[in-house]
Amino acid sequence: MTTNILDKLKVKEEEMEAVVREARKKAVSMKDEALRRASEIKEDALKEIDKAIGEIASREEEELLRIVREIEGKAGKEAGELKDKAALRMDEAVRKVMEIVAEAACDKGDDEGPDNRAKKPSR
Repeated sequence: MTTNILDKLKVKEEEMEAVVREARKKAVSMKDEALRRASEIKEDALKEIDKAIGEIASREEEELLRIVREIEGKAGKEAGELKDKAALRMDEAVRKVMEIVAEAACDKGDDEGPDNRAKKPSR
């Protein structure tokens, strides 16, 4: 009878060990599945983050390009205005020089003309 009880206990122990082994296998499998799924979630999240960063960078680039175009437009306009002012000043300077040259050509050194400076003797 003792042998019978020991045999039954031995069988129960083996059954329990089999259950524990099976539970460990399931736990390892569940852990592996959880790690795999966590890795997939992380990968998906990183892809979404990369996509969002790309979209933000694209919007920022578009905004910067808009600002650059605006600055270039203003600079072009100002450059045109400055060019026009320079041309007017150049025209005015040329006109004044031409007046002086014309007056000098007409002035014979007498006191009656607009330029009463004595003329240098010509060589």
